[in-house]
Amino acid sequence: MHNLFKFEGRINRIELSDAMLDALGSGTDSFIISSAILSSMTGSVSLGAQTVFLASKSKLLVDTIVMEVDGKVFIGKFHRIYLKEGDYVVCVAKNIRDNIYELYSALSPESGLLYMQVGMGGAISPIKKSTKKGFFTLYFITAFIFIPLFLLSSSISTEDILIRLCCRKLFLRASSAI
Repeated sequence: MHNLFKFEGRINRIELSDAMLDALGSGTDSFIISSAILSSMTGSVSLGAQTVFLASKSKLLVDTIVMEVDGKVFIGKFHRIYLKEGDYVVCVAKNIRDNIYELYSALSPESGLLYMQVGMGGAISPIKKSTKKGFFTLYFITAFIFIPLFLLSSSISTEDILIRLCCRKLFLRASSAI
């Protein structure tokens, strides 16, 4: 998948620090922004503005971990970490540089806890599918409800529409026969 490697060993050194992720940061998907755009398209500009405002104010508290196992340095961001120096861990990581690895998950067999990186387990494709479905649903509702309402409220009558459609069909048949 991403050239992931499995490592096992005791933690020689560990550093934990608190960090904060923004909901609209660079490492997140565009679900919040697409939701705001869709709500703005439906005519609710205030709902779109509220969505973006609340997302910009929300923060996610995470723990940043830097640990050394058997001479290899692992870096990662997790929701909570209860590891300490001397614990035996089984890690899955991706090589970033020489001897430095991005930690995807860490299993502590002694406590039975499995730590997963922030954002892992969230599927992006269902979000994209639901966003597209919502967009097309709103588009077709608009097309099939508001266009006939517009035509009925204007000075164009249904006879004019039928005559134009029939004339267009006749014109297309005549032009294709030539």
